Amino acid sequence: MLNMEKCLRQLRGIVSEWPGETLDEGGLIHVLNPEGTRPPLIWCFNAASEFPALAAALGPDQPVIGLRSLNVIVDFRKKIADDDALMARHYADVLAEKLDLKNCWIGGNCQGAPVAIEMANYLMLQEKPPLGIFSMEWQPTVPYPGNFSMLFGSNSHEFNPFLRGEDPWPLWNTMFGSVTCDFLDGEHGAYFSQSGIPYLADALTMRMNGEPISQDNLPDLASENIPDKLVADAVPERLSCGQELIIKVDQPENTEVIAVWTSRIPRMFGMAAVKLAGVEPSLHHVSKDGTICLPSPILLGDWVLQLFPSSGSSDPGAWKKRMLDTYLFTVE
Repeated sequence: MLNMEKCLRQLRGIVSEWPGETLDEGGLIHVLNPEGTRPPLIWCFNAASEFPALAAALGPDQPVIGLRSLNVIVDFRKKIADDDALMARHYADVLAEKLDLKNCWIGGNCQGAPVAIEMANYLMLQEKPPLGIFSMEWQPTVPYPGNFSMLFGSNSHEFNPFLRGEDPWPLWNTMFGSVTCDFLDGEHGAYFSQSGIPYLADALTMRMNGEPISQDNLPDLASENIPDKLVADAVPERLSCGQELIIKVDQPENTEVIAVWTSRIPRMFGMAAVKLAGVEPSLHHVSKDGTICLPSPILLGDWVLQLFPSSGSSDPGAWKKRMLDTYLFTVE
């Protein structure tokens, strides 16, 4: 578990030399172009040089609020997904005291992207959804009922799924209220360079100038018409490696359910982990008897399973109940 006090102390030391005004008393969060009139872009960076480069490229009318990821703060070999979630909630709570977060964009690159995504999820649960999310070089594993924009390098073979011959669009279209994908010139690590930053700035500006789905018109998060639980029967707490898992769900026949596994194994997080374990996010058809059949992870350890109805992926009410409805398994 993340030692938040130690983590914040280390982060403050790292960002103490960052440019711009500070938004919080602890000096953890900085802003550049504060006089800009456009909705602020909150971005979680990996390195100090990225923050001023992006703010300069976007121009003086675009406020950019800089956060720092847990890169090098947490040993990657010991990191778990919950670490990013804890950091994201801290950032969100601090920013909520200073800004109208429903009028902000949130994004991040590399290890900053999962922090940004966790922030947006947390804010949606607080009924403060941002205008949209930018996820750069990171594929999310959990649905989100709002606006989601992917960014990948045109030569980023490790992170760009299209360069591996994959077609993520069928799944993406069921996971998000609205989803786009843009390609940046170059490869991983070069997007904030002098040659790469114009492409990133252009892509972000194009999406922020667009017409996102109005978050004010999304259905009520507390809708009474949504079942409290998607899973109808009890599920086992222990699974054999690769065991077939049959779950009875409260969904009509022939509808689809998205199965999302999250690892609690150190260093095993994000899309890379679930791919390695053979359980990347996937659609499962509900059979006549009201069940779905899905494989369990082939990596030993603790895993969390969440199930989302694909037909309701853009409904925050259904999404909220499914986000809070989790099942813990030990694979042995």
